Amino acid sequence: MSAIKRLIRVNNYLRDFAASGRKAVIVTRQNDAVTKLARKSGDQIVVARPEMSSSGDVDSLDSNITLAFFALAKIDGPALTEQLEEETYSRLAELCGCILSKFMDDITGGECPALCGFDLSSVDIVPESGIFGGWCGYSIEIVLE
Repeated sequence: MSAIKRLIRVNNYLRDFAASGRKAVIVTRQNDAVTKLARKSGDQIVVARPEMSSSGDVDSLDSNITLAFFALAKIDGPALTEQLEEETYSRLAELCGCILSKFMDDITGGECPALCGFDLSSVDIVPESGIFGGWCGYSIEIVLE
C-alpha cells in the first residue's frame, strides 16, 4: 500500500479518536490549537494531524508516520499552587495511559482497519507547560512504521 494511503488511513482514524470519554480535538498547527481550545475547559485530548517522513531510494523507500497526542489542562494564573500542579500532572499522566491503552488496543487488536498493517516504532511522553495559549500536561509522540 502506498505511503500516502497509509497517511490517509491514520488521518481518518484520528478524526474519531476518543479516550476516557473525551473526543480528541484535531489541530494542524499551534494557532489552530489556540483557537480550538480557547473556549474549552477541563482536561482535553488534542491530536496533531499525522506527519509522514520517508527515507531510502526509489526502489526501497521506507516511510514512517508520526502522531502527536496531548493530554492537557489549563492551570495558570493566581490559583496555581504547587499542589494543584502536582495533582493536575498526575491526573493527566493517567489520561496519557488511557490514550496509549486505546491506541495500543486499536493497533494490536486487529479490529481497527485504519491501523491494520502498522507497527509501533517508538513512543515518547514529554511534560509540557504553557503550550497552545497556556495549557499544561503531556505530549505523546508515536512513530508508526
